Amino acid sequence: SGLGLTIGMSRRGGDGLTGRIAARTTYVTAHQGGIVISHLVNEGDPIRNGEPLLTLADEELQLQIERKQEQIAALEIQLSQSRAQAEVELAWRMKEIDADIVETQLRSADYLKERFDHELEQSMWSDALSGFETVLFDQGDSAFKSLVAGAQIPSSQRMHAMLRIELASNAIDVSAAQVEICDEQLRRLVDLKERLPDYVSEKAGVDVAQKNLSRAQAELTRLESQHSDLTIASPAIGTVGVYQTRPGDHLQPGDPIVELLDATRRWCVVEVPSDEVPEFTVDRAVDMKFPGGVKRKGLVHSVAPQATVCPAGGDATVAIRIEQSGKLWPDVPIGSQVEVHLAK
Repeated sequence: SGLGLTIGMSRRGGDGLTGRIAARTTYVTAHQGGIVISHLVNEGDPIRNGEPLLTLADEELQLQIERKQEQIAALEIQLSQSRAQAEVELAWRMKEIDADIVETQLRSADYLKERFDHELEQSMWSDALSGFETVLFDQGDSAFKSLVAGAQIPSSQRMHAMLRIELASNAIDVSAAQVEICDEQLRRLVDLKERLPDYVSEKAGVDVAQKNLSRAQAELTRLESQHSDLTIASPAIGTVGVYQTRPGDHLQPGDPIVELLDATRRWCVVEVPSDEVPEFTVDRAVDMKFPGGVKRKGLVHSVAPQATVCPAGGDATVAIRIEQSGKLWPDVPIGSQVEVHLAK
């Protein structure tokens, strides 16, 4: 309750005492250093919990934010250049791979044609050895033209035909192997073509530039969140008291800013001389006279457990807390003096 008390010197005035109106108070302090820019709520105005109360400025933080923004701009340019370089190199590499693919496909087609020709030759020589009267032959090969239909093939020609069949079989195997080699090379080229964008991007430094940019953007977000914390919000509902700071003041963490007064919860504090304290028992009724002559009632709520000794050598006094009773007290500023008498 001591946080809400604004205590004046008590004085005797006939049978009356002088008290002061107090209220529950919330102290607002600076949670970080900075320069006061402006008060967002005027003194005496009501304020809600979480409502902006005051703005600060941190010159060092603002400088860090500006530097980080410049760094991000440079990293964006670097990323753009890396991507452009990667696109150019990728187009060039793709063109080379596509050319290799076409060349391999053409070579594979030639090997397939050779295999087909050798298979046809093998078939024709086999037909000749079987004694067919008619033999198909390739117009471009004179060996087939020398075969005469309807005649028994001599032993020497039969041997020659068997050798040609064996040669054709070997040529078929060679052509088949060459076709398989071409197919394997095509698979490697297609696979390389699919993975090429990632390779080129990594070589051009796109990934590194992107990571650096993302890291810088995260740091900027963190700095901007600190910048948003420079707006101090009200921690409670109440009425704004007297500011302890003015625009342009430098604050350190923990410096007082303002008191928030809860006018809905008010009481009166009276400093009673210690020799009169026995008369102020709990629930004892008192008469009160507010500024403007308004009279109200009150009840003694509590008596402080310890007296306060006056530094000038005067009588010791004890703080008495008086709560409202009967009609509501008039709406007077917190700290206003009130005349208090024990009710008869």
